[in-house]
Amino acid sequence: MRKISFLPLFVWFFALVFGGYVNASSYTVTEESDWYFTVDNDGTLVIIYGNSNQSCQEVTVDPYLWLYSGDTLIASDDDGNHNDQDQCVSSKLYVTLDAGDYRLRAGYYPQQLGLGNTPDWGDGEYELVTDLSLTGTVTTTTTST
Repeated sequence: MRKISFLPLFVWFFALVFGGYVNASSYTVTEESDWYFTVDNDGTLVIIYGNSNQSCQEVTVDPYLWLYSGDTLIASDDDGNHNDQDQCVSSKLYVTLDAGDYRLRAGYYPQQLGLGNTPDWGDGEYELVTDLSLTGTVTTTTTST
């Protein structure tokens, strides 16, 4: 009697079902800020969402993303992830990058306000979602008496 091994079939099935699973991380933006990350390999697809997590009836923030290599702007987006139900005016960067270090400016429409600033309307809080490991800047304020 010949034994049949189902192991290759199970391996194929699990690779098919779970092979595309990506573990995304979420970061909270409360003011215009810079976030840094490194890409290890040329030709890496990078996707970063700036999510308002709000419908258009309740929008209190308008995320805008700028991506830099050194001081050179290589991508920006205002409403690329927009939908009226739960991501009103949300942004999305979808770009293929070569190996290197990058800076993401997480800010607000319509222009850069400067690090540490928030828009003069709404609460200024939104969510960055990506499978990258981001390191954010910490804004400090010094006062003297």
